[in-house]
Amino acid sequence: MGRFIEQTPHYVLSSTVTSALWPKTSFVRGLEEIAASSSSAARTLSRWGARTTASLVDAGLVDELRLIVYR
Repeated sequence: MGRFIEQTPHYVLSSTVTSALWPKTSFVRGLEEIAASSSSAARTLSRWGARTTASLVDAGLVDELRLIVYR
């Protein structure tokens, strides 16, 4: 798992965070950066919060949504 994490690009959507300990971390400052991205890696997002997910859906940036429900 460690090798996978090191090799996988990470995208942090934040207006304040400027550094990360993980390699291959990029910082996204707004939804327009996600919309403008042509990278397929940036188009597959996981583990987003409810508000961010709602914003992405409202902006028309989500074409598939997978929900995992824990009980």
